[in-house]
Amino acid sequence: MAILFSKATLASGGSSITFLIAGAPSTVEGFDGWTAYHSFIEGLPAGTEVQVRITAYTYGERDVVVATPEEIAYMDMRIRMRPDFLESRCQMYAEIDFSFTRE
Repeated sequence: MAILFSKATLASGGSSITFLIAGAPSTVEGFDGWTAYHSFIEGLPAGTEVQVRITAYTYGERDVVVATPEEIAYMDMRIRMRPDFLESRCQMYAEIDFSFTRE
């Protein structure tokens, strides 16, 4: 089994945030329920455009399943222990760019 997760970077004006998220979201709805996303968005005024860069990875082999929140926490821990973890231990799955306007 391979888990699917992404490094998400959101940027608006001079502010940005990077965090891990389950799956490979290609729309803003994919961020629902993720604390880092909500914390970043709450600090932006309505009407602000947000640029999103998703770099999706798999960890493991064979069938791909979306990572659970617990697996995301584990991947985050692994990255803190070994900064090159994504490049050395994971397979890049996809790169996705999109933008949205904060309502």
